[in-house]
Amino acid sequence: MLLLLVFISISPAQKKTQPYQPKAFTMPAPGQQSSLKRLLRFPFAKINRSDLKTGILHDRVLSFNFVTLRKLDGRKNSPAINFGDFKNLYFEMENAALPPFASRPLPLLLQEITAHLQTQKSMPLLIADFEYETVAEDALARGNLRENQAGQFEIEPAVPESPFVQHRLFMAVTPKTKIYHRQVEFQLSEDFHYGNSKNPLQNFEIDFADGLGVRALKISNSL
Repeated sequence: MLLLLVFISISPAQKKTQPYQPKAFTMPAPGQQSSLKRLLRFPFAKINRSDLKTGILHDRVLSFNFVTLRKLDGRKNSPAINFGDFKNLYFEMENAALPPFASRPLPLLLQEITAHLQTQKSMPLLIADFEYETVAEDALARGNLRENQAGQFEIEPAVPESPFVQHRLFMAVTPKTKIYHRQVEFQLSEDFHYGNSKNPLQNFEIDFADGLGVRALKISNSL
């Protein structure tokens, strides 16, 4: 994650008391970007999708889940999350992507899940497997990323190394945290498998907290 700090020096003669005027971030009209989104994306406007291996540069968004995000890499010690976390992180991936986004748009995903819950008895297991990138902390120091006069970052073509670091985001949740039924059928299928990973996981180990321990499953299993 690249952190930019701007320091402004004001001499005593220049100091004036000004009334506080908060910035107003209004909801954009359909098809328009918010002023906050434009502000976040401006420094990376010179970065093209072809410059990225994954098509997703997470520095283009403001993340409120960064610590959780970096822990969700699919390993055994990854923390458990709920459906709200799933939606928030999926939203970050979609907004950090340079078009086209290589997965279902979040509104469509939510519509499909709602339709399934209204018409089917099974509980879908939602799998999201993303690969994304962040700017390396030493990218400017190594010279493979430079800042132009407009305050935008550009890749230095003379340096062969990429200024970006690749990461993985793996999430597995159900759309409901509480289920009041004696018997529940969980569905694991391609219909609820999202993401842009070029090598998506196919084998899973899941503990349903039913006393039977961890079970090995594959896509298209129901139990």
